[in-house]
Amino acid sequence: MERPFLMNEGFYINDAGNLISTTYVDLRDPEQHLPITILVKACNTNYAPEVSRTLRISKPELFREYGENLIRDPGEGNASRETVVTESIDHPDDLATARLLDSERNKASELAGSPITTNTSTVKRSETTTRRLTYGQNWWIFCASVEPSDADETDRWQATMPDDYDHKWYISRPRKFARALASMVAEQFGPQGKPEEMKHSYDGELRLVTEHETQLVLHGPVVYVEDPYGTISDARDNWDFIVRSAFVKHDKYRDQREYRFLVLTEDKTTPKTLDLSVSLEMLGTMETRDQETDGLTLPTIKWSKDSATFEAATVGKNSEPTADQQRPQTGRALLSAPSRPPLVVHEPDNVPIGPYRYDLTDLPEGLEEMTTTYAAVQALRYAVGGILGNRDVKPGVASSAWHIEPCIRRLCSLFADPIKDFQVTEDDFIVATLNFPVENGSEGTIVVGPLGTGTYHIKKGTGGSTSSIKGKAWRLAYAVEDVLREAGLPIREQS
Repeated sequence: MERPFLMNEGFYINDAGNLISTTYVDLRDPEQHLPITILVKACNTNYAPEVSRTLRISKPELFREYGENLIRDPGEGNASRETVVTESIDHPDDLATARLLDSERNKASELAGSPITTNTSTVKRSETTTRRLTYGQNWWIFCASVEPSDADETDRWQATMPDDYDHKWYISRPRKFARALASMVAEQFGPQGKPEEMKHSYDGELRLVTEHETQLVLHGPVVYVEDPYGTISDARDNWDFIVRSAFVKHDKYRDQREYRFLVLTEDKTTPKTLDLSVSLEMLGTMETRDQETDGLTLPTIKWSKDSATFEAATVGKNSEPTADQQRPQTGRALLSAPSRPPLVVHEPDNVPIGPYRYDLTDLPEGLEEMTTTYAAVQALRYAVGGILGNRDVKPGVASSAWHIEPCIRRLCSLFADPIKDFQVTEDDFIVATLNFPVENGSEGTIVVGPLGTGTYHIKKGTGGSTSSIKGKAWRLAYAVEDVLREAGLPIREQS
């Protein structure tokens, strides 16, 4: 397994002065990096957020035991293996995978106008003997599942859940859920990270340094392997070890389709479980499904503690609750019900909140880069059919868009207005034409395919030489800076 794909989603300082940070983690093979936009959580009705008003996070050791809201794994927190060294050379499956990636790389080079091609002739795979491992003493986990895509996946997923799980709810914004979770921990239990300094500058001069308590949450899909011990023990450093420990499980649990939120803490003496009050920010990430459109909508909910009944109405529509909505349901029938359960909003309706407004005489540092990045990513999403969560978008196109987005964000951090346009080919490749300065005369193209391989092809000035780099898209995102500098482009200085 290669180093994990990590995407830091930024920092923000909440009202309590805590520095909140979230990072997306993806250990899957590049060809499996499909966007994940909707998560489903199964639980007992008594532990549903709209009933309990709480969210439970737990230490990994509790996942070996029975606990509500947990996806159980008897081996959680421990891994061991007793094997001898084995090698496999030119296994047919390995060769087939390598040549499939070769085909996509070569197609990307062809679309970009690059002459570079690759042809894998031999592949070697090896495993090594390792020792017993114990991990996960310093963090909490909240687990959900990637929403099944068809009836067969749904049946297999439900079979992995305990029999008394009779309820399910949904997370439609995993990134915002992670940020809300980090804020809830910091505000209700105390920030669990090391203090960090923030440096503030105005007009290019350092004016102020502030220190903040921190809280970090990692989130992403679990990967399933035949040898978790070997995968974890092959970590290159302590950070890689933490990530693998938290997001790797044995292949026999694959049907759980687990997606994890990892709350990091420096203190081993913290409680095994935390029951957190659900915040409005987190509540905004939980949605229900409109049965008429099969789409996700924010619910309008009334909840009666005395009668334990629910009323639900879709925003903008008038409807009467059915008998099934008014009566609590039990057993697995609710897990397989086609409609999504309502969520409870406990605060008063119609609370006015005005938009944040910039002071035009003192705009924040980096606003130009933020605006450029937003415009480029929006253009990408419209090119592939709107928001990437749109279920009408072809899976291959959505995957290509997922892979090319880090490249686009990196380019926007290097120089102004880098994207001219996007095109989508019939075989699901995305071609981005770069918008270099006219006076420089350089031209450039990025091509990325559904399996996550791609090509940069740069022509350096009018009548100049050309340069091509190819490989995995997320690696290209970091390798392109040297090529652009060599082409003499006006790269924005990095802080």
